[in-house]
Amino acid sequence: MEQDFIAILQQLVAEQGKEALNASNRKALLADYTKNEYKKESRFLLNALEAGVQKAIDASTELPLCKKQQIRLLHEDYGLTEEIAAGVVDALALVLRGDASKSKAEAPPETIEKKAKPTATQKTPERAAPNIPAASQIKPPLTPKIIPFGGYDWRILDEQNGKALILSEKIIEKRAYHSSYSDITWENCTLRSYLNGEFYNSFSPKDRLRIAGGIATTDRIFLLSIDEVQRYLSGDNARIAKDADGKASWWWLRSPFNYSDNADNVHGDGSPRCYGRYVNNDDGGVRPALWLNLQS
Repeated sequence: MEQDFIAILQQLVAEQGKEALNASNRKALLADYTKNEYKKESRFLLNALEAGVQKAIDASTELPLCKKQQIRLLHEDYGLTEEIAAGVVDALALVLRGDASKSKAEAPPETIEKKAKPTATQKTPERAAPNIPAASQIKPPLTPKIIPFGGYDWRILDEQNGKALILSEKIIEKRAYHSSYSDITWENCTLRSYLNGEFYNSFSPKDRLRIAGGIATTDRIFLLSIDEVQRYLSGDNARIAKDADGKASWWWLRSPFNYSDNADNVHGDGSPRCYGRYVNNDDGGVRPALWLNLQS
């Protein structure tokens, strides 16, 4: 983007604060600061603000990866060329984080989620996890062990005390994390209720007896957290999951993202935690996890 436009954006943030980029009147503010010039650049920037790019950049702990993902989002969902998307993302990274590095304009073929609604700004802690051992106790197998159970194939992540922690090998369905756009966490989301209600009850009585609840929660079926993904699934390739059509797709985690109307996820290319997904996005892949009694 043009340096003069970036300078105007820096002035806006310096005088109005970062929150101005999330304000409902941000379009009017931008028009005022640019004196109705730079209309093309302003339009591209507003696309990025609508997509939540500024929030992802401002909160990211892995900025190079985050920038790459945001470029892909703007290219595939908002129709910006890769070059323009890179320029917008780099401009926001410079204004918000002081990052002057230039991104390469390349976008992998994965499709990122559709246009979403503006987000809230609250942050929430992650809720208690099911019974998961410490990372030092885990020795993941070189070749994943897959077992059938209840009509699905499951990957064994860990075994202890006659039980196995298993994760569905494929995305079993696509469903929203929560039924409405709101501030929500795993504790009260509708996906948790569904997995421990309707989905759990879809197993036969014999199979239900083999599903053990976690010690730290009452959940019998749950989603992995970001920490568990990094602990059990080493490397992006191990995290890639395919949907019913055989296409690699993103899938939900139970962890909240930096804003409580977003939830964490693993992207279709296997990379975790760059930007959250809006909780009411019904394109979210579901990969249930559970502890299974190995003695039937």
